[in-house]
Formats: sequence, C-alpha cells, structure tokens
Amino acid sequence: SNLRKGVYLMDRKYFLFEIGVEELPASYIAPAIHSLVKYFEENLQNKNLHFERISYYSTPRRLALIIHELAIKQNDEVVEKVGPAKSVAYNSDGTLTKAGEGFIRGANCEVKDSFIIETPKGEYIAVKKEVKGELSSVILKEIGTTAIKKIQFPKAMYWKAKSEKFARPIRWITALFGQEVIDIEYNGLKAGR
Repeated sequence: SNLRKGVYLMDRKYFLFEIGVEELPASYIAPAIHSLVKYFEENLQNKNLHFERISYYSTPRRLALIIHELAIKQNDEVVEKVGPAKSVAYNSDGTLTKAGEGFIRGANCEVKDSFIIETPKGEYIAVKKEVKGELSSVILKEIGTTAIKKIQFPKAMYWKAKSEKFARPIRWITALFGQEVIDIEYNGLKAGR
C-alpha cells in the first residue's frame, strides 16, 4: 500500500548526513554519533517534521545517520491566539486600543485576522492565521550546520586556521535529502554527494 499513517510515501524522503574525518580516537566515536542523532531527533520534533526513524553508523573516519521517511515539509497549520479582554482591546467607539494593536502586531497578524471569542471568563480578542509549513530542505540546512558545532569531544582542535573546533579535521560532508544536496557549510567545507 502507498498509504502509511495517512501520508503518501511520495511526500517523504530519506536524509543522509555523513561527516568524514581524519581518524577519531575510539572513545570519541560512540558519544559523538549519539549526540548527533539526539540533536537531529530533538530539533526535527521541535520543528514538527515527521519521520519514521533514524539509523546511524560510525567508524573512526565517519559519523553518519539516515533519517527514514522524513516529510518533505512541515504541515500547514491554523494558529489561534487569544489576547486581552474585549474591554481592554477596544475603545468605546470600537477602535483598537494600544493593547489591542500590540496583541495583533505581536501575533504577527493583521486587524482582519482578529475576532471576538466568548470564553467562560468573558469576551476576548483573538486572532486566527494559517501558517504554511516550511520546506524540510530549509530546516535541514539549519539543523545540519548547527549539529556539527554541537558535537562534544573530550579534546578538540582548530583546523584550517579557522575559528571552529572539532576532534579531527573534517574532510567531507555529505547531506542528501532524496537526490537533493542540502547546502550545509562548515568551516569553509561545503556538503556534497
């Protein structure tokens, strides 16, 4: 069946992320790959990007993970926020007060998105806005770039006279979302196939 958990598999791809390095000490490998996997897992969940599972592989010269069946974009969602009481948000003539304007501006909405909602505590101003989901490729670029910096080692070194530290010099980065190369760059090194 093409359908799994209500999502067509064509709306999902795999993501391969690999860091090729000069030989790492054996004691550095397991903590490094586990922190890399944990970082991706937490950030994908925080960004509401659905995936099936994460597989990981490591050798003294490679740290790699594969994210299986990763959604190609975040789901679109409707966001509703409730603000101050109607009596605080509107003047007696029906115009917005500074508090009402501030709430709408803070919610990143426009006046046309606002309405009055009835709650057990009374009437309040609220806004409803449709938020389009961001593409996974954009989110993966952000997560992948930061993930390399977040890997902790007992000892790290500067390499290529740059400002970033890593346990050993990184020789390559592979970042593939399906067939698409994700534009990840670290210390002057660009991701490729």
